Amino acid sequence: MTLAGLEAAVAWLGRNRLRDHLHLLEGDHRFGWRARPRGDWRPPVGRAAASRGSRATPTKGRA
Repeated sequence: MTLAGLEAAVAWLGRNRLRDHLHLLEGDHRFGWRARPRGDWRPPVGRAAASRGSRATPTKGRA
């Protein structure tokens, strides 16, 4: 970054102090941050696991 770019960034931060305006964003759902709920990892079960074995055997009624 050049000196001119750094000075421009500092000037922008001086004009736009976001911390002074946080009270305007409180309660607005568009600016809320939530952590995605994560559970323990489990291997896949069900149709995906069952379909692997059925691919090798031909289906009745199909040519």
